[in-house]
Amino acid sequence: KWGEFNLDWGRPLKSILSVFDKKVINFRFHHLVSSNSTFVNKDLEDKKKIFLNFKIYEKFFQKQEIIINQNKRLKIINRQFSKILNKRKLTISENPKLLDEVVNLVDSPYILLCNFDKKFLFIPQEILTTSLEDVLSDSNLDIIIEVIGGTGIAYDAVKSALENGTSVVTANKELIAKFGQELRTIAQNSGAQLLYEASTAAAIPVISSLRTQLSGNKIKSIRGIINGTSNYIVSQMASSNARFQDALKEAQDLGYAESDPANDIEGTDALYKICILATLAFGVDINPEDVYKEGITQLEPQDFAMAHELGYAIKHLGICQISDEQLMIRVHPALIPTSQMLAKVDQVYNAIEIDGNLSGKIVLHGQGAGQNATTSAIIGDLLDIKPNNETVKSVSLNQGPSIKNINALVTKYYIRISVNNEPGVLAKISTILGELNISIASVIQKDGTQSTEVAELIITTYESSEEDLQQALKQIALLSVVQTINTIIRIED
Repeated sequence: KWGEFNLDWGRPLKSILSVFDKKVINFRFHHLVSSNSTFVNKDLEDKKKIFLNFKIYEKFFQKQEIIINQNKRLKIINRQFSKILNKRKLTISENPKLLDEVVNLVDSPYILLCNFDKKFLFIPQEILTTSLEDVLSDSNLDIIIEVIGGTGIAYDAVKSALENGTSVVTANKELIAKFGQELRTIAQNSGAQLLYEASTAAAIPVISSLRTQLSGNKIKSIRGIINGTSNYIVSQMASSNARFQDALKEAQDLGYAESDPANDIEGTDALYKICILATLAFGVDINPEDVYKEGITQLEPQDFAMAHELGYAIKHLGICQISDEQLMIRVHPALIPTSQMLAKVDQVYNAIEIDGNLSGKIVLHGQGAGQNATTSAIIGDLLDIKPNNETVKSVSLNQGPSIKNINALVTKYYIRISVNNEPGVLAKISTILGELNISIASVIQKDGTQSTEVAELIITTYESSEEDLQQALKQIALLSVVQTINTIIRIED
C-alpha cells in the first residue's frame, strides 16, 4: 500500500522494483518531506526515520535504466510506464493469471517488469528483469510475448526479436495496424512467427477464423462492435436514457473506461482493429490514417429514443466491405434494425459479423477485452506457435481492391435538426435535399427540449451518396431558420 507524493516526479517510485545491494527491499516511500528530494521511510524494523539523500537514488536509478533529466523528473525507459502510472493502472506483464499460465507453459528465463507487486512473488526471482536488453540479446529464447502497447518501445522490441528469429505473440492492436506488414515481412524472412489474436477481439477467435476456417471464402463484408467501452456507453444511453457524460462516468467507475477514454469514445481503438481485420480478409495493406473515423461523443438521449421509435438500435461499428472491386473501411455510429443480431449485443460485449460467399453471414460473439479474455487469446497463440520454424500461414498481400473514400458511400441517413418552430421550415430543407437528389423517407417533428419556439426535425432518407448529403447539410446549416444540425447517423440495413 503506497503513500502519495507531493511532487509529480516522485510518483513513479510507487511501482519500481527496488533492488539495492542485490537484495529486494520492500521500501514504502511514505512521503516527500522537502523539495531537496529527501525521503522518509517508516517501514524498517527499527521504526526509525531514515533520511536518504537524492544522490544515492540517482546512482541507483541509473543502474536500473531510469534516467534523471535536468528537471530532476524521472524518465522511464519504457515510454508507457509513466502514462499508465498516472492512470493508477499496472503495466507490462502485470496480469498474474497470464503470468502464471506462461510460467507453467514455457520455461522462459525472463519476464520483463516495469512494475512490481507482491502478487508476483510466486514467480522465481531469477527470471525477473527490468532490462529489455537482457531479453533481446538472449539468443536462446524461442518466443517473446509483448503486452506493452503503443508503437514506441514495443515496436523496437518486436522488430528486434523478429530480426533475431525469435517468434512474437502480441496483443498490440496499434502496432499491428500501423506496422503489421513490415513486421510480417521481417518474420517471414527470418523464419520467426508473429501471432496477434489478442490484438483485435481478445477471446473472440476472429483472426484465426479468417486465417483458417474461412480462408476458402471470398469475404464480402465485416461489420463489428469491436470496442467494449463504447458499446457499454451506447447501451446505457439506450436503456436508461442517460446522457453521454453520465454513461461515460459510470463506465469509468466500473473500470470499463480509462481515465483518458479518448481512444475508445473517438473510435481510434475500433479503427486499429477493423484495419487489422480488413488486411486479413482482403489482402491489402491499409494505412489507418486513410480510414474514416467517427466517435460517439455527439450522440444524445433523443437519438436513442428516436431510433427505438423507428425500429433501430444505435451501435458503434467498424465496417469493411467490398463492392465493384473497391474496398471501403469506416468506423462510426450506425442505426441497425433491432431484428439483426448485432443490435442485440449490449454492455461490454463484442460481436463481429463476417459475410463470406460460401459461409454466408456468421457472427462471433463474446468478451472482446479484459484480462481473462486477453489471456485466453495469448495462450492460444502461444500454443499455436509451430515447431522447427514452420511458419504459420501469412497474410498474402496483392494489388487487391483499391480503397474507396467515404464520399463514395451510398446508404440511408438519419438526420436530427433543431429549427425555428414556424411554417415553411420543412419546405426550405426539402428543397435543398431535392436539388441534390436526396429523397426523404420520413419526417417526424418533436417539440424542442429547451423552448416551444424551437422544434426538432428527424429526417430519414432513402439511399443517397455521402458526398451529396454532406453538401446538402452545409447548405441547410446556412438557413436562417436552422439553429443546429444535431446528429447525422448512417443507417445500416
